Amino acid sequence: MDSKSGKRNIFITFTDWDNYVKCEVRNSSGIIVETLQRTQNDINGFGQCFSYSLSRLKKEIEPKAPQISILHNAIKIYPNPTEGKVTIDIISETNDVVTLNIYELNNRVVYTQKNIALTSGLATLNLNLDLQSGLYTLKIQGQTTNYIEKLIIQ
Repeated sequence: MDSKSGKRNIFITFTDWDNYVKCEVRNSSGIIVETLQRTQNDINGFGQCFSYSLSRLKKEIEPKAPQISILHNAIKIYPNPTEGKVTIDIISETNDVVTLNIYELNNRVVYTQKNIALTSGLATLNLNLDLQSGLYTLKIQGQTTNYIEKLIIQ
């Protein structure tokens, strides 16, 4: 941003592929703030993207939420393998109420914990499991949360 004038720079990129054109609008930090794709038959796609981009010049450009979740590995189970005591760290982008189920390989539920309240950020669950040695599937499910991980009991 030019501190004297208060103006912000944006960068518009048009990419031509075989059957469509992609328009990306980036702020001065290089973060994508808008993406528009149109087939080459839709000539208005060019104008819509360009007009929209120019109208954004009049406003403060703030980045949108990332298109790719930064919480790709948002669950950590340790120690794994375990003898029964296990810690589960969950990073959640939103508040959610989840259910934790542990399944044997034959899909029989051997442990359930319901109504676990997750708040945005880090939640830690400490479990003391009394399960036979073997391989298990741990599932954590809610409205916006869905994790499936393997758990090994020694």
